[in-house]
Amino acid sequence: MKTIIISILILTAGHVFGQSVVFDYDASGNRTSRVIDLSKAPEQSNENDTLPPTKSQSIEYFDQIADTEITIYPNPTQGRLTVKVANMPQEAKGQIAIYDLNGRLVLQKEAMTSSNELDISAQPDGTYVMQIILGRESTSWKIIKR
Repeated sequence: MKTIIISILILTAGHVFGQSVVFDYDASGNRTSRVIDLSKAPEQSNENDTLPPTKSQSIEYFDQIADTEITIYPNPTQGRLTVKVANMPQEAKGQIAIYDLNGRLVLQKEAMTSSNELDISAQPDGTYVMQIILGRESTSWKIIKR
């Protein structure tokens, strides 16, 4: 019953906010992973629809691991991606890895800072999975490169 209620809430939130979240659980009911699908970004309103959104209008996506807040933008990207980390404990070890859909490592950054610039410009357009690991916690993001 608990799983059904959680699934309904996740599906509802996904339709409202234009994204979907998929959770995986082990046999004991512990969450083992979370994937946030950002391929359906919320609509942006421009005064003039023929103009592309400016940097000030770009959409930022947020996540949280324990007390650490993570902000990722822009997604979709043309190659350069920013990952901001707020409230990261000083002793925490962090890592960012980006994989293609075949599971091949495309980019890896071992030491995370409060602002991390990633560049996948040399990679072909498509979908990638970014995994952020902080200590023993992790989160996964779907990244679209256009």
